Amino acid sequence: MFRVADDHHNLHLIKKEKGLGWMNIRRMKNKMSKTEPLYPEDKDVIRISNFTKIYSGSKVRSVDDFSLTIRGGDVYGFLGHNGAGKSTTIKSIVGIQTITEGTISVCGFDIEKQPVAAKLNIGYVSDNHAVYEKLTGREYINYVANLYLVPEEERKERFEKYVKMFNLQDAIDREIKGYSHGMKQKIVVIASLMHDPKVWILDEPLTGLDPTSSFQIKECMRDHANRGNIVFFSSHVIEVVEKICDKICIIGHGKLIGEWEIKKLGEEGMSLEQLYMKYVATQNLVTDVDGKRIEDEIQTETTVSEEEISKPVPLVEEKEAVSEPVVEEEKETVSEPVVEEEQEPVQETEVITEEVKVKKKRYSARSGPKKAPKKRVKKGS
Repeated sequence: MFRVADDHHNLHLIKKEKGLGWMNIRRMKNKMSKTEPLYPEDKDVIRISNFTKIYSGSKVRSVDDFSLTIRGGDVYGFLGHNGAGKSTTIKSIVGIQTITEGTISVCGFDIEKQPVAAKLNIGYVSDNHAVYEKLTGREYINYVANLYLVPEEERKERFEKYVKMFNLQDAIDREIKGYSHGMKQKIVVIASLMHDPKVWILDEPLTGLDPTSSFQIKECMRDHANRGNIVFFSSHVIEVVEKICDKICIIGHGKLIGEWEIKKLGEEGMSLEQLYMKYVATQNLVTDVDGKRIEDEIQTETTVSEEEISKPVPLVEEKEAVSEPVVEEEKETVSEPVVEEEQEPVQETEVITEEVKVKKKRYSARSGPKKAPKKRVKKGS
């Protein structure tokens, strides 16, 4: 990120000194960032090949041998349970995290070998909407537009379009630290679209938004894909994914379970929620892009479980397992402490009283019978 900012800062200095136009600046930028794609056949494609991610200090594969191809013109949904590897995959696509094994290319540019050229084609909306809160909304959007060298005319046109669309006219010149969660999310969305990216990636973009804001972002996603761009986003809201997506894929425990077209699912009479529960709810996930191997595995597991349930043997075992611990708990926890607390203090009191009685008898025997007190006689009477 700092390298990109330094390159752009140098370009702006050159522009001021030589009075160069935007076309010449772009040509110089292309020379600086190696804009010849490493994979020219993937001009409008995100291609993930055998991607594996292992975090430092861990032996667990957060993502394991993951391969996927996403083409332009589609809204592509990315589904999976918590900890499945969705955010790890997305952060590696945009270049935030390193790749342990495999390759990822964006519009033909390798994200590791050509990071600057690849990132110039990406608009990214993170799941935590990190922004510079001491800037105003206008200043932050212009800052991001400067990083991507967006010309003034295009910048002004897009700025007015999206600020009006998201109803931020009254708040755009206030500091972002006073914004609500939804307003910050809107600012991040606008900033990510200022350079009209070929690839728009969103990580949980609808979390915490009101219905109006959610509708506006969904409309932007659909419109961006209709213009031939890629929209790739993760979400836990299955109804939203089913409504706006053309294709979806499901990841489980770091592995690709499969990918499907929404229209074909509807033709087969299966909802996306049913599909998700069918594959993600299984404990032993079997990966296959076509989904055939998974279906066979699930059928064998269900038949075996039904046969085992019909046997009467487990019922006897359950009774024995239930009755024994209950008796042990009652004896240990209830009976023993009560006996100790009640019996011991009673014995001590009885011993003490007996000892006192014996001492009194001994004392009276030694002293003998009590003598009557002598009367005093006055002299001279």
